[in-house]
Amino acid sequence: MEENEAIFNKLLSRRAEIEKELGSKLDFSPPSEGKRMYTIGLSTPTSGVSTKLSSEEKKKLIKWGTENMKRFVEVMVKYVNER
Repeated sequence: MEENEAIFNKLLSRRAEIEKELGSKLDFSPPSEGKRMYTIGLSTPTSGVSTKLSSEEKKKLIKWGTENMKRFVEVMVKYVNER
């Protein structure tokens, strides 16, 4: 098993704990056929595609993103670095 797969599986096995700590559901996506990229994402619903949002919606989305990215990194680094 390659290192990325091992880390992905470790995080996936702790999904409930991580989501509880983040206060949000995560999207875990293994690589598609012939690919090697594993992704773990955090998302929020919007009223449409980002290019069509109102200025106010864009501001709220940017605020949500900056707040949640910081928290996502803090939490995920902790779990990735656990032995």
